[in-house]
Amino acid sequence: SGVTKISNDAFANCTNLKGVDLPNSLKTVEYNAFDNDNALNEVSYAGSQGDWNHVLIRPEGNEPLLNATTYFGCAHSATELRNVKTASCTTDGYTGDQVCVTCGKIVVRGRTIPALGHEIELRNATDATCTEPGLTGDEVCTVCGETVRHSEEIPALGHDYEAVVTAPTCTEQGFTTHTCSRCGDSFVDSYTPMTEHSWDSGVVTQEPTETAEGVKTFTCTVCGETRTEAIPVLEPVQTNPFTDVPEGKFYHDPVLWAISQDPQITTGVTDTTFMPDRVCTRAHVVTFLWRANGCPEPTSMTNTFKDVPNGKYYTKAVLWAAEQGITTGYSDGTFRPNDECTRGQVVTFLWRAKGQPAPTSTSNPFSDVPAGKYFTTAVLWALENNITKGRTATTFGPDDACTRGHVVTFLYRAYA
Repeated sequence: SGVTKISNDAFANCTNLKGVDLPNSLKTVEYNAFDNDNALNEVSYAGSQGDWNHVLIRPEGNEPLLNATTYFGCAHSATELRNVKTASCTTDGYTGDQVCVTCGKIVVRGRTIPALGHEIELRNATDATCTEPGLTGDEVCTVCGETVRHSEEIPALGHDYEAVVTAPTCTEQGFTTHTCSRCGDSFVDSYTPMTEHSWDSGVVTQEPTETAEGVKTFTCTVCGETRTEAIPVLEPVQTNPFTDVPEGKFYHDPVLWAISQDPQITTGVTDTTFMPDRVCTRAHVVTFLWRANGCPEPTSMTNTFKDVPNGKYYTKAVLWAAEQGITTGYSDGTFRPNDECTRGQVVTFLWRAKGQPAPTSTSNPFSDVPAGKYFTTAVLWALENNITKGRTATTFGPDDACTRGHVVTFLYRAYA
């Protein structure tokens, strides 16, 4: 407003100039003021068309001004905003044109507002696991709600196993554990046999005595585990008090065994003599046998033997033997305790005390042990169990008197 002249070359070569608004105060447009403004296509002049003809000097350089569409007589004093368009995520917007409300000319053109672009949010995404596929997720615009990119499947990762070898030990087998570094899944394979203990020579950790076993401890040189073995009780150091029981005799060990038992099976005839060759009586043999069985009390003190008085050393032994069927005595109601006891009677007493077991063989090498005798089965059983070997290879001597040495030997072989 108020401009009176546009000088020569003022807007020459403004190739982007599209329109001009000229006030009615303008009097002169000099040569080449708009030379080469080929984009100029709209001119608004506030004066009349007649005035416009006096304003313009017409050299060639002003041809763009002359060729444009010209609006006359409007000062565009009142405009309004038109053609406004809001930009979206995908389309451009427009600020709008300032348009003259009088003549409709665009006084000020708007500008393009670039598309805003999507505001992306990832939805429904899941991680793939070792065994299950995952999803990349949908890319969704938080502004317009459009799904810009749909989810794609992520293949299952598969297990990533790491192997740890556990070596076998003396007590446990070895194996390999495979564990997935991602999910922790595991399995075991490649079992190997356990190794055997390598025991050392052992040390005595508890000495044995005559009444208690000892302990020997062995240690594995590989794993350190220990085991124990019992050391047998010490054989009692037994002295032989008898001058007539020399070492090497068949009855030596049986005699020492008999005097060391609890209860004691027999003593010597004196403190220093056993008299192994002295003949045993029936009372002696039954008493020895009773003591070898622990001196059990008879269940009844009823005495059917008229020659076994109460209070004798052999009374309970005879009553017990009769109750057990070991002896029946004689048919006249006597036991005859002082009679010599024969070899046949001794092995028969032993056999009956052992429950009358049947021998496994009926082979009989003894010519003096005929079938059907009361002692026949007992002798064959005693022979089979190494309690006696007989007098000779073919004779047993069942009617021979049995000596003290033989009796304790028979007991030793049967009980010890």
